Order: sequence, then C-alpha cells, then structure tokens
Amino acid sequence: MSFFDTTPTGRILNRFAKDQEELDSVLPLHMDPFLQFCLLVTFTIIIIASVFPAMLAAVVIMGALFTLILFVFQRSIRQMKKMENISRSPCISLTTSTLQGLSTIHAYNIRDSHIKL
Repeated sequence: MSFFDTTPTGRILNRFAKDQEELDSVLPLHMDPFLQFCLLVTFTIIIIASVFPAMLAAVVIMGALFTLILFVFQRSIRQMKKMENISRSPCISLTTSTLQGLSTIHAYNIRDSHIKL
C-alpha cells in the first residue's frame, strides 16, 4: 500500500495507460510478422542442417552472440522507457490534480491561472 501512497497518481495512470496502449494497438501489428519470421528462420536452419550439418556450429555461435547482444541492450531499453514515463508523469499528474480539485478552482475563481499552465 505504501507504493500507492508515495507514487503520484499521474505516474501510475501513465504507466498502466502506456502498457494497455501497447497491448491493444502495437502488439497485434507485430505478432503476425514475428511469427512468419520465426517460422522462416526455423525452417531455413532445418534445411541448411539437413544439407550441410557442419553449418550448425556457426548457427549456435551466432545464436549465442545475438542472445548476448539482446541482454545488453534490453537493460538500456528498459531504462529509457522508465525515464520516458517519469518525464511524462508531471503533465498527467497536474491534469489529474486539477480535475480532482475542480470544485476548489471554481470556488476561488482561479481558472485563468490554471488555463495558462
């Protein structure tokens, strides 16, 4: 419960909205080409292995190299996404706070100062 007490509402909302947007719009577009590519690579390796079995050693070495590169860059990408979400959250936090305090804004007649923000 302390996580929700210490984290601004805008940051939580932004994180869930961004994840949901990726699941709804980006993932379906990339799923079909990804599956086609995986099947293409798999059957290409099977055909090459059946014709020239010594080539499997090169495939294993290249697979290990690509896995190493993936792990190195995955950390960087995760940090970049985290920084993007943190930099984005003040705007959403301000909007959420403004909407929650809308009655106070109307009561004190300070609409103009919030419109300028």
